[in-house]
Amino acid sequence: MKYLRYPFTLLNALKYPQKFTIISLLFVLPLFSFYAPVSDMIIRADRYGSRELEGTLYLRDLQSVLYNAYRHQFIMGDLVDGEASLDQVEQLRSQIDKDLQKLEETNLKYGAALQTAAQFKDVKAWWQRVRSLTHMANHNEIADDH
Repeated sequence: MKYLRYPFTLLNALKYPQKFTIISLLFVLPLFSFYAPVSDMIIRADRYGSRELEGTLYLRDLQSVLYNAYRHQFIMGDLVDGEASLDQVEQLRSQIDKDLQKLEETNLKYGAALQTAAQFKDVKAWWQRVRSLTHMANHNEIADDH
């Protein structure tokens, strides 16, 4: 009990506003010790959310390219069978070129952060190979290239 006598003697010597300040600091100082980790966690969550948004925007453009490429495969098959016209194929190829251009813009914007440069080059090379298919191709060649 002797060791508790000195702090109480000091507290008894202080006036009420001084005691209130000391007690307030005892409650507030632990909050400041948690500020840095909590702040870091909030920043990390924000970065994760922005990266997720960038990935979603990229995938939306990629999905458009792939969906139209899927349609291209069936229209090419119909062209070989004589059920579609070359004009329909060219119209779809033009749409895919626009989609690919939009994907390229998105890749320039977010590609470094998402590390998609190599995959984008592969998609572009694949489309050039598929685009070169002619109406003289057979069903196996169309299926293999798509």
